[in-house]
Amino acid sequence: PEPIRQAFRKFDSSRDDRLSKSELANLLGSVTGARPLPTVMRACDRDGDGHVSLVEYAVNRMWFWPRAPKESGKNLDREL
Repeated sequence: PEPIRQAFRKFDSSRDDRLSKSELANLLGSVTGARPLPTVMRACDRDGDGHVSLVEYAVNRMWFWPRAPKESGKNLDREL
């Protein structure tokens, strides 16, 4: 879906369609109460390449927020 892609690209500063640890840290730093970087990296980097791809982000984006967007009543992908 396009809102997820747009949210992802906002933090993909290298434009290589994957988030490095530093790009992921920037994303997490923008979210109050976000989970720690090592926790998110372990949960989301499913192929173990040291990056989070768009697919990995889309499937695991609940790890980027302190609680699920549905619970907060907000669409956090659109807020980014």
